[in-house]
Amino acid sequence: MDHIETAILNCYGIREAEQNMVFAARLTQHGHTIQNMADLMDLYHQSYSQKTVENIAGLPHPTVQKFMVITVAVVGASRRFLAQITRHQNEVKYMSASLQYSNYSGHAAFAIPYGIMKADKEIQDIYKKSCQSDLDRYTELCALGIDHDSAGYATPQGLRNVLIISATPYQWKHMIGQRTCRRNTDETRIVMLQIWQRLYKLSPILFAPDLTGPFCQRGSCMEKQMSCQNPISKLWIPSDILKADYPLLIRREVSSIKIKLIDFGLKADHYPFRPHENDAGADVFMPYDCVLKPGEVARIPLGFGLIIPDGFAGYVFPRSSMAAKGLVCELPPIDSGYRGEIHAIISNVSTSSQTIHKDTRVGQLVITPVVIADFVLDLGEERGTGAFGSTGE
Repeated sequence: MDHIETAILNCYGIREAEQNMVFAARLTQHGHTIQNMADLMDLYHQSYSQKTVENIAGLPHPTVQKFMVITVAVVGASRRFLAQITRHQNEVKYMSASLQYSNYSGHAAFAIPYGIMKADKEIQDIYKKSCQSDLDRYTELCALGIDHDSAGYATPQGLRNVLIISATPYQWKHMIGQRTCRRNTDETRIVMLQIWQRLYKLSPILFAPDLTGPFCQRGSCMEKQMSCQNPISKLWIPSDILKADYPLLIRREVSSIKIKLIDFGLKADHYPFRPHENDAGADVFMPYDCVLKPGEVARIPLGFGLIIPDGFAGYVFPRSSMAAKGLVCELPPIDSGYRGEIHAIISNVSTSSQTIHKDTRVGQLVITPVVIADFVLDLGEERGTGAFGSTGE
């Protein structure tokens, strides 16, 4: 199970989920004041704070969390997981590889259960040989002229699969709450904890432990006599649970730091945003419509400042889609001691006017370590001057 991977396919859907939830809640209270579509759109685009998201997410009104679908891909989970998770049918849709068209000859692999992973090598070998024997029988049947669909019945339950799951935020929280309980199967828990971990990183308020985690985190166990008697700490986030319960799956994590934002009128949906967990750059957004004439330079306020620790610097890099239009983002460093508002400095180097629309992603904010250099005239050794780094040879 160390080869199970998950990914959120529509990361920006998390932002839309928050916005739609706030809008739906406001509509219930202010709908009577709306006279036309312009009034409705004004309400939809009305700014909101993360505190507003927190307050609404904690209300016992799930309907407001059902106006957006978040789609997740799962690669490498077994057929047993497929049978477990598809028992959830309300507000959730699934798509997997068709067994009718699947040819496993030379392509098949099988999941290794966590209980087998932590067992002795002798036991691991027994399991692997059993799965491989089933796959060998499948290949023999195909060689004898049996169609792949019929021969597929001989393949093991541990056969790795591909699955797409789409569900509303409310239903994701329902599934995660039920399937991360310690009474569930290891594979189901591992997959759902991985999904929760990704959702939590994108919206730690909407998918907080007390709103999303197993019932022991939300209040008290609902299993009664069937309780595992081993409650999960209410303070643990999904990565904490994975580390505690499945230490063999923990790989070396990518180095990360927390950077505090300084609010200069930052809209809730304009926070620096990384679409994928390990992206180097976080998208930054245009606060208003802007037209740049050829050769013109605009200094765009981004609505936030940064408290960057010593030894690091920030840069707003250009997006490739804008560079293709002739819009170039300049790269002055954001020093650790700077506390003012961050700007994106954009130049139009094309031969025609370019429009940058409000809410467009205008750059990518990258935080990087820097070497603090002391510049001296003499390093005590001689180098050539023919080119950068030349030895003179």
